[in-house]
Amino acid sequence: MVAVGLWVTAGLATASTPPTVSVLVVPRFAPAEHAAAGAVGLFVPGSGQTVSRRSALASLVRGKVVTSDLGGVPSGKPLIRLGKHPAELTIYVALPPPGRHPNTVRYPIAIVGGDYHGLLTSRSTRIPGLVSIADVAPTAVALDTGRQPLIRSRPDARPAATLARLDRRLSDARSARTPATVILVAITLAAALIGLALGSPYLSRAGVLAAPGAAAAAVFVSAIGVTSPWQTLLLLALLTAGGALVLAASPRLLLPAFAAWIVAYLVALVGWPSVVSLAAIGPHPDGGGRFYGITNMTSGVLLSVALVAASLAGLRWLPAVALLALVTDGWSRAGADGGGTIVLLAAFLVLGVRLAGLRLTPLRIAALVAATLGAGLAGVGLDAATGGSSHVTRTVQRGPGALAGEFAHRIHISASFLWSSWTAAIVFAVSVSALIWLATRGPRFPAGDALIAGVIVSLLVNDSPADIAAAGAVSYGVLWGWRRVCDRASPAARLDSRPMRRAAPVLLALGLLFGAAACGSGSIVAPTAKTVVGTLPTGGGGNAADGKKLYTSLGCQGCHTLDGTKSAGPTFKGLYGSQVKLADGTTVKADDQYLLESITDPDKQIAAGYQPGVMSAVIKPGQVSQSDAQSLVAFIKSVK
Repeated sequence: MVAVGLWVTAGLATASTPPTVSVLVVPRFAPAEHAAAGAVGLFVPGSGQTVSRRSALASLVRGKVVTSDLGGVPSGKPLIRLGKHPAELTIYVALPPPGRHPNTVRYPIAIVGGDYHGLLTSRSTRIPGLVSIADVAPTAVALDTGRQPLIRSRPDARPAATLARLDRRLSDARSARTPATVILVAITLAAALIGLALGSPYLSRAGVLAAPGAAAAAVFVSAIGVTSPWQTLLLLALLTAGGALVLAASPRLLLPAFAAWIVAYLVALVGWPSVVSLAAIGPHPDGGGRFYGITNMTSGVLLSVALVAASLAGLRWLPAVALLALVTDGWSRAGADGGGTIVLLAAFLVLGVRLAGLRLTPLRIAALVAATLGAGLAGVGLDAATGGSSHVTRTVQRGPGALAGEFAHRIHISASFLWSSWTAAIVFAVSVSALIWLATRGPRFPAGDALIAGVIVSLLVNDSPADIAAAGAVSYGVLWGWRRVCDRASPAARLDSRPMRRAAPVLLALGLLFGAAACGSGSIVAPTAKTVVGTLPTGGGGNAADGKKLYTSLGCQGCHTLDGTKSAGPTFKGLYGSQVKLADGTTVKADDQYLLESITDPDKQIAAGYQPGVMSAVIKPGQVSQSDAQSLVAFIKSVK
């Protein structure tokens, strides 16, 4: 395969003048190949469920990414153009092979020359070792013109091993994401439904506490370094259920628990962004969209928590709670979720009107809309004036036209999501219907009205309508049940169980729909090797189908490809039965015994051209049992 070069167009005096910065597209390489001479990292080649070489190349040369749901190929003038040769400072990039593929694989990038050593970093991702493909062209232009680049580097003694661990952790987080969402919804609804059935304020409070408890538990599990999906899910379930039941013991604990949650989440977003990003409940950095900060799901949790906290604190303390929530969601240092900030502003303005005892007349609604837009623009201006920078501040600074274009873009993405999936369309329709049904059954309460306002605004400014509608309906149902059970001002409402019996099936159906949406979403499904075709044979004491699952769960795809391309480790395609040249100059046959030893004792025989210690740094001794190793061997034998 012939390498294709790219060089920066900026700063070239003549066509014959060698460029000072060169960006080369090369065959897939092992990061260890360039680790000694420069800095290495990984990048996600696109955004969305799928990616192609064409879309990745367009993103690379134009410095921007378009989600695959909108075609995946960005338009506009390229920042860099084709070339052939390296330069004083060279950026090596490997791209996906031709054709369309699931966006589940990270690709290597290396920068050789200048002050680049160790591990690549980027302000766009805030995850050491991971950069965005959209960073490459702006970085090359900045380096060529003497400005500060987006991609920098930090010291790392063993960057290749660090990248292998990061790639595995990204895969583990992806594998745990769907079941983690199911755990959050299941515990929340179980407590809420049982609380409704028994008329128990204690269990109703536990239902209100479960969702923020799950989000906090996910960050805690990530912070202590637990990466195994099953261990992550077990701890998540235990911490969520246990924490909710303990804190629900007294009504007085609800307000301090919610206030502490907002503060702790803000501290984590600012101080440990990569910990939040790699949590089972949080951003989806492996998908190339949002790398850090608050997602639509966690923004919805923040909305419910903040509204309940403000309702409990009263009108006097509402501005303080609102300010804390807005900083958590809108500050660029924390992630700057522009859509979530607008949602919070609208919801808190409605909550303030309701807590003041005023009715929501058309005139007041119009005033609330104007106030929301004004406060949003003021907040963005303050963030920018204090040194903040995000896609939100940059869009606003470009003027009203860019802001209108961004809004239209969001609407377009939302419509595309709904029309592209019948599951999403059904979830959206049923969720909206359930939300309307619950809201018209009473009791009406300030936090509930504010939550509905937030959901309506979120559907307009965010781009995942099915998730927003389902999460909004579940959140409202849980708050509705808590208010129904615990409203001491309406004893008759607590004694009348008919509305509760009618609401229980609605909440249960919403939970099932939310789980179905999570399991069916291409953006959160666990990666599966697509290049394996035909039936998977068994033999040699192992099962190839089990080995295929282990290939994904152990993170083998980070170093061993299935299509023959080179990576940090030998490709599995055609490996079995081939002659392998070792680092000591000898040649061995890749038979069952060789493959078993390579899995259980990877540093015993190192293939020529590869670095020792990479696999052993990721797969600890004893982590792979003999039966699992045999299944992996059976799978490798099936990859022809």
